[in-house]
Amino acid sequence: MVTAEGLVKHFPLSRRPFAEKRVVHAVDDVGFTVGAGETFGLVGESGCGKTTIGKLLLYLEPLTGGRLDVAGHSLSPLASGTERAFRRDVQAVFQDPYGALNPRHRVLDVVGEPLTVQHGVRGAALREQVQELLRIVGLPTRAVDQYPHEFSGGMRQRLAIARAISVRPKFMVLDEPVSALDVSIRAQVLNLLRDLQEELGLTYLFIAHDLAVVEFMSDRVGVMYLGRMVELADAAQLYRRPLHPYTRALLRAAQATDLPRGGRDTVAIEGEVPSPINPPSGCRFRTRCPFAQARCAAEVPALTEVEEGHRIACHFHAEIEAKLTA
Repeated sequence: MVTAEGLVKHFPLSRRPFAEKRVVHAVDDVGFTVGAGETFGLVGESGCGKTTIGKLLLYLEPLTGGRLDVAGHSLSPLASGTERAFRRDVQAVFQDPYGALNPRHRVLDVVGEPLTVQHGVRGAALREQVQELLRIVGLPTRAVDQYPHEFSGGMRQRLAIARAISVRPKFMVLDEPVSALDVSIRAQVLNLLRDLQEELGLTYLFIAHDLAVVEFMSDRVGVMYLGRMVELADAAQLYRRPLHPYTRALLRAAQATDLPRGGRDTVAIEGEVPSPINPPSGCRFRTRCPFAQARCAAEVPALTEVEEGHRIACHFHAEIEAKLTA
């Protein structure tokens, strides 16, 4: 469903003719695949490039470099005249359910607009299809005549999901879809997303900070740090045996509230995230890694498969694991 090779996205800081040509290195040489029907989780600290990758997959930002194919469409760049078909095949659910819906439109218009734009559905047929979509996401059909401000946050996110699935997409980007919701509502929305995936044959890119949510939703997980992918593995394998020092530290930081205790080492992250305008040479995590050596500053570690399905970008992962195990 998704093939990404060497993705690069830089944002220029100034477009003035004689200004210094500095850029924000949002994404640098990232590659991954997502199989049909799979949920691929993407995690990392704020500013690591997760949302930028989501925008690249949605064709909301053009690539600076690399190759990207999504749902049968090449985005390097998207061919002229194919954008409508792409928007039908690829949809999104955004983080903020309050900002994602037009407050001046009724639910009929908010959820029904994609049906009108893509398939020309209007009148009684539109109303009937929108009511069916509301039923699918667990909302009363009478809500079709209400406005978004009349709903709670969880119900608004259900409206956003109904709008996203209205055109029966193949692939969906879920960017922090439950982070703005009450804890009591999160499980309901996550279970809804899993049910829809099974019923409609959807493929997800799931972006989140909450590691427990990512573990619950994902088949495979990619861990990002400062614009690069540092580890990629099956979700169960990654959570059971993380290999990169950064992944170990993330899981350790989440143990107190989200993850079960026991069986994990004590790697900790110290210091601040470096600036993406001037990232460190070599391994970008080296300035905060307690195991960094001279090679880490001189050479960028490649994302290498060390076990079946488990890839890691670290020069000394074997030595680190042996030391921590001992």
